Amino acid sequence: MPAPLLLSLALAAALRAGAAERRAAAAAIVFGVNGHDDRPAYPLSQAEAVFKLLDQRNLRSYRFDVDLRNFAVLDRLVALSRQYRISRHCNC
Repeated sequence: MPAPLLLSLALAAALRAGAAERRAAAAAIVFGVNGHDDRPAYPLSQAEAVFKLLDQRNLRSYRFDVDLRNFAVLDRLVALSRQYRISRHCNC
């Protein structure tokens, strides 16, 4: 094979491989939501419905802003996040 043709084929293969790597990297993005649990507009009684919806929509991250001394709320959020395989992030 002539050298320019071989070089062109190698370049095309490298570009395709790079595009595949970028697609694989894009699939690793984790989407999620912010929560404001145990406030008047966000009662803790609705927390399970929220986590169930996150799971159904494949949203795997939940960021919350609960006081870290509020163990009742934290215990409930931790249990739900484990049950529905959703990671927790404190925005404290």
